[in-house]
Amino acid sequence: MDLTQNYYQLFNLPQSFLVDQDELAKNYRQLQRELHPDKFAGKSASEQRMSVQFTSLVNGAYQTLKSPLLSAEYLLALASHPVNSESFTINDGEFLFKQMEWREYLSDLSHDLKSSKIDALTVSGQLDELMLDVIKEKQQLIDDFEGKYNDALYEDAKQCVAKLHFVEKMLVNINHLEDDLIV
Repeated sequence: MDLTQNYYQLFNLPQSFLVDQDELAKNYRQLQRELHPDKFAGKSASEQRMSVQFTSLVNGAYQTLKSPLLSAEYLLALASHPVNSESFTINDGEFLFKQMEWREYLSDLSHDLKSSKIDALTVSGQLDELMLDVIKEKQQLIDDFEGKYNDALYEDAKQCVAKLHFVEKMLVNINHLEDDLIV
């Protein structure tokens, strides 16, 4: 195994935003079988270390290519346009307004649930509606990123990635409130 390969080369996949997830999983399992540290238990210390390094690389690469957000960031880095998500500014007022609305709606649902203004079943239904809206936005951003990336519009593609970060955080927040419903 060559540690200088990019993740697509590692999994013998074409370098594109959307990869065949079944092929990715199949190639991942094959590499795991070949490189698992247990197979190197009787080998030298350096071979054991290499096995652990390769396994770590394979695991990280797999997690990256499974995630649209991480995959998008990785592709931009490969194209010499890395994303610094901590200092990136979104220049889309409509998107930012939508984010504020979602957050306020989620906050209101949480407050109403805690103060018993509405029951858990009602909150659950409203969370489902919000989740569908956020997932729709996520899919649109994924589609937008793919088009921008394929057209080498890297700065625009970075905007899509920054927005995806917001959307992913919103999905996590929705899931947290759903978890509160179970308790």
